[in-house]
Amino acid sequence: MAASKSIRSIVLTGAGSGIGLACLTILLSQEANAHVVAVDVNGVRLVPLKEQYPDRLEVIIADIAQRSTSEKAVEKAVSSLGRLDALLLNAGVVEPVGPVATAKVDEWKRLFDVNFFSMIHTVQVALPHLRKHCGMWKYCCDLFWGLVNALVAGLAMEEPEVACLSVTPGIAESGLQKQMREELKDKLRPDMHKMLSGLHARGELLKPEQPGSTLARLAVQGVPKEISGQMLPWNDDRIV
Repeated sequence: MAASKSIRSIVLTGAGSGIGLACLTILLSQEANAHVVAVDVNGVRLVPLKEQYPDRLEVIIADIAQRSTSEKAVEKAVSSLGRLDALLLNAGVVEPVGPVATAKVDEWKRLFDVNFFSMIHTVQVALPHLRKHCGMWKYCCDLFWGLVNALVAGLAMEEPEVACLSVTPGIAESGLQKQMREELKDKLRPDMHKMLSGLHARGELLKPEQPGSTLARLAVQGVPKEISGQMLPWNDDRIV
């Protein structure tokens, strides 16, 4: 694909379901303004999109917890357009759920590897490319809030030429939400399960396309420098 400044080169993790899939679909549905490398451990719902947008979508079916997956994703993005414009770091898992006393440490390690450490090695791999385009590129991290917010705030100070933002997506209907309501209901606190089930029953969960559209917009239009390093809800007036 010939390089074009009008087409954004984007890496999106956790692209196979929920908010990630909604964001990917929105990016691809807009007229040729994004070339996306979509990363997910399960590519079932990505294959049809690859067939529909063969020139604008690269699919990597692999574990984002492995640094080699990030290296492959960034390499594909750069080889396609000669640059990398944005990271959308969306991958996440929900387990383990339950009391600390009975939690399996290996499951906690897995959660940290996917929800947090994958962000660090993806950023490390991507930064040399993002630095080449000062003031134009961004990260949108939407899971594992406390640590992610600290990472984004620190990164904004260390890399002033690379705008970054932590976006909270609200409670959206997704595979993770369904898993919490159905498979993990006996491990959730009763009040938490009641709240999530009530939101679902009343149709009050967000549609994935709602926060997904914000992430897609940020990836294409950029993060305003004045809010770099902050945490904002998906529907904040400054990014909607």
